[in-house]
Amino acid sequence: MSQGPTPLRSLPRDPGRAVGFLCLALFLSGAAGLLFEVVWVRQLSLILGCSVQAVTAVFVAYMGGMAAGAWLLGPLPDRLGPQGSIVLYA
Repeated sequence: MSQGPTPLRSLPRDPGRAVGFLCLALFLSGAAGLLFEVVWVRQLSLILGCSVQAVTAVFVAYMGGMAAGAWLLGPLPDRLGPQGSIVLYA
């Protein structure tokens, strides 16, 4: 039988552990984003033949994705509160 998502009441209340987990999650997501950016620039450099154009294409796609995500999901954290925002990020 499948359990639903973990209720916020059962999350750990130790602030040091929660901050450490949050820092680790932010670090890992940033590292993954940087890794994907490098891979895409290298792949597009093979197709476009120029690394400046490849970097520009990756930058435009990244910023466009950030803008679309902020536009679509921007109001959601205000309704969820601080703990709900962290759960949404995870």
